Amino acid sequence: MAGVNIKIKGTSTGVTTAEDGSFTIDASENSILEISYVGYITQEVKTGTGNNLRIRLVPGDKNLDEVVVVGFGVQKKVNLTGAVDMVTAKQIESRPIANLGSGLQGLIPNLNITSANGRATSNPSFNIRGFTSINGGDPLIIVDNVPYTMDEVARINPNDVETVSVLKDAAAAIYGARGSFGVVLITTKKAKGNKLNVALNAMVGYRTIGKMPELVTDPYTVMDVKTEAGKPCITYTRSRCANMPKSVLLILAARSNAF
Repeated sequence: MAGVNIKIKGTSTGVTTAEDGSFTIDASENSILEISYVGYITQEVKTGTGNNLRIRLVPGDKNLDEVVVVGFGVQKKVNLTGAVDMVTAKQIESRPIANLGSGLQGLIPNLNITSANGRATSNPSFNIRGFTSINGGDPLIIVDNVPYTMDEVARINPNDVETVSVLKDAAAAIYGARGSFGVVLITTKKAKGNKLNVALNAMVGYRTIGKMPELVTDPYTVMDVKTEAGKPCITYTRSRCANMPKSVLLILAARSNAF
């Protein structure tokens, strides 16, 4: 395999393989060689007394932290910061959420997530950079290379999500017309060999009243508070009566005495 990067660990000395996969590097005995290639798992090989090494690379998943697949090749993620954004499981697990949509709110720029109500069973809706059509603008959601709907995404356990990437503008062009409103790529966690991982998350909540009102049992204090509360009304009534003719006041007084 041509173009494989081979580097002595801890140094800047490195070479690339030729077209037939051969390479030559000046390394001392017991040195560690780092072998890496895009799309393959990075390996470390310890040199011995012999001059010949036979190394076989193992295919692996594309790591979005290193490169981003753009259809006809790969580019470093640092060159796509304006069109691609990504969050990892660590950012999602730290939030008390009921579904994945609630956990992504505020984490990815230009990813608008709205919910019709506060119910835990409600399905949030995704939108990237606003609505650009009168018919809406829902992005294409892909979970492990399988298209998903909004309802199906709401049923995904947030603890099973490894990474969430959002492709915008030209970065989503490889998906054609279905990706015209952007693409949301969700990668779930996969089993890792020879490792036992046990995780426990617990959340506890309680409600308390912020401030209890003080109960007033003294009758004099109660009447004094009511008098102070009614002063504006009394003042307004007196000002109205002061401008009324005496005949109108007599009629009002007669009516009040009748009741």
